[in-house]
Amino acid sequence: MQFITGEVAFSAITDPVRCFSSDMFAFYVVFLLSEEWFVATTQPRLYDKSRNLLSPQAIPVGSVVTLALDAKHRIQAVQIVSLADDCPFAMAA
Repeated sequence: MQFITGEVAFSAITDPVRCFSSDMFAFYVVFLLSEEWFVATTQPRLYDKSRNLLSPQAIPVGSVVTLALDAKHRIQAVQIVSLADDCPFAMAA
């Protein structure tokens, strides 16, 4: 098992991605800001920072995650290290 930590550029963990609507195969993906991307054919388990199992949820852009990868570099699990603030507006002074 290999572990990669990085900042999320895009993720599709709750709703898989298909190339075409007629495709039978769907993929769960995580793209990192380091321009690396990883895929899974089954929905990976999601964990919080304390390694507690979470229900599937969207991971906002800018969140930091650790991915557990198998020997073929497919995602087995995702640990959310820190969630990004998903509010697009700056804090009011």
